[in-house]
Amino acid sequence: MINGYPFDSTKFNKESGQPLFRIRDIFDSTTDCLYSGEIPDGFWIEHQALLVGMDGDFNSALWAGGRGLLNQRVCKVVPDEAAYSRRLLVWFYDLRTNANFTPKQNPLRRAHLDEFVAYYKATDRAARKLTWSEKEPTGRWRSYSYDELAARDKCNLDVTWLREEGEGDDGAGTDPAGIARAIIDDVQSALAGFAELEAGLAHLPKP
Repeated sequence: MINGYPFDSTKFNKESGQPLFRIRDIFDSTTDCLYSGEIPDGFWIEHQALLVGMDGDFNSALWAGGRGLLNQRVCKVVPDEAAYSRRLLVWFYDLRTNANFTPKQNPLRRAHLDEFVAYYKATDRAARKLTWSEKEPTGRWRSYSYDELAARDKCNLDVTWLREEGEGDDGAGTDPAGIARAIIDDVQSALAGFAELEAGLAHLPKP
């Protein structure tokens, strides 16, 4: 991945210069911002470049313009040729589906990540093996090629392939009692937080 450059914002305009792709342009896949200052080497993007916003949401887009510049807080994905030849670019682990984490009754713990850590194989990535296939549709660990990701709507990386238990079986979806328990748990957790806040405020001097 190649990170964008912190171009001088005082040189941004809409009249002259080179097209500049900023993080705010992710959803449009284009830009009306031009940059008229000095341009360092290594921060050019071409048509159809795969770009990812580095703001925590990691939204992605295929650049729809011509040759342009890559601003800070956006990175360009450059496929490794060896990995691309094997059609493996990005690995995903689905921790969300059928997990039903709640703040009190089923909080997320380190043990929930043990399976992912085992599959990830940080010290021997070449030994990774996916657990999902058409014959094993419940596997939580799989990879997608560049072409598969690029074909997704706006290159959306919020990928899921597993089905929630009961989904599509009888139309009932998730157990209603489970939903109710989760809502109660969330409300109780919020109330406890407000109680702690109230107790803390009680010690502050009154105006």
